[in-house]
Amino acid sequence: MQEEEKDWSLVRLKWAVQALALPANEQRDLFPSFVLVGDELALDFYECREIALKDHALTDDQLAALESLDATLSKMTAENNMELWEEPGVDHPRWEEVRNNAKDALKRLGWSMDTPPKDRAIYVGPPGR
Repeated sequence: MQEEEKDWSLVRLKWAVQALALPANEQRDLFPSFVLVGDELALDFYECREIALKDHALTDDQLAALESLDATLSKMTAENNMELWEEPGVDHPRWEEVRNNAKDALKRLGWSMDTPPKDRAIYVGPPGR
């Protein structure tokens, strides 16, 4: 794999974690209106994390922060509580734990609390749009 592609996987992970750390209203602003924001945030993190961890060696502390974030999202998924994922899911109090874990991961990875770009992904809209 080319070095540029490896770097890109880490940038995408940073953006995914930054998005998870944002307040709910800013999280919603990252996506088109037809997207289930919580679901998309979690899926983006899972995908980016998997790819970046194959490409990069992180410290134990950095891995622990990402694992904690992953565990929180996985626990929420396992609960099968649609209130957490359907709109306005990211307003649910349980998302505060996600935001706190994401902020901790950003700190441990040495990444800023910036807002990631809105045009970082492509979404397929519902039929008829």
